[in-house]
Amino acid sequence: QFISDEWIHYIYGEGNLSRRFSFDDYRYSAPGQFLLLSSLCKLRQKKLLSENLLIEEIEIILNRLQLTASKSFINLFNLIREIIGLNMIMSGLMTNWEYVPQSAFSPYLQAYTVPVSYGECNCGLSFKCTQSSGGMMSGCYPLKSILQRKLYRFYDQNCIDSNGNFTRLNMSTLEKSQFNLNSTIESILNNLMIEEYKSNLSYENYFSQCQPLSCSYSYIKTHDVTQTIIFLISLYGGLVLITRCLAIIFAKLYEHKKNRIKPEALQQNI
Repeated sequence: QFISDEWIHYIYGEGNLSRRFSFDDYRYSAPGQFLLLSSLCKLRQKKLLSENLLIEEIEIILNRLQLTASKSFINLFNLIREIIGLNMIMSGLMTNWEYVPQSAFSPYLQAYTVPVSYGECNCGLSFKCTQSSGGMMSGCYPLKSILQRKLYRFYDQNCIDSNGNFTRLNMSTLEKSQFNLNSTIESILNNLMIEEYKSNLSYENYFSQCQPLSCSYSYIKTHDVTQTIIFLISLYGGLVLITRCLAIIFAKLYEHKKNRIKPEALQQNI
């Protein structure tokens, strides 16, 4: 209410402030101060983001977050893949290396490993070997095989039914996806397998959190050199006046005491 036009008009009064008040009087500059405070409050409201600008800023932040999170995951994931592949670690399913026992006539129970081949690709030379198998993929590492598989395979009922040789589980094709049917599982993984990012933006909540509960001000009155000198002179004048009054009182008391007639002296004279 102290930044309202009603209040400012009230303290402005009849105008002619320079004639009614001195320059160092608070009432002289009060209207200007409250006008400034009102402008600051309005400026604060403009500083808050508009609804469109807020949505735009949030979308930029979300896009940056998606890109950063995706890159961090992919870098770590590829590092682990390369470490496993380059060290030719044997798969638990023996899809890259297999044990070959020695002759049954050997007195020792020993076995050695030989690399598995997929077509003309040897897992002993490359850990990235893959080949088509029943419409799907197989290779040195199951991970590499599944990542190279294309999405349309999961939308093809014939392709799914072709795997019925080892399973009788009834499966249906997937529902519609935002990813292209020719996309590989690896490309989908690069997007963290996220179909859609959803954000719930509320400009009302943003404004209510950012808006100030009140506008306040503080007024500090300072004394310049002239005012200090005037104050000291006034103080000195007051002390001089008090001293003079006390001096007069003491002088009268002294005269009164001096003129008193002692009873003993009066009796001697009689």
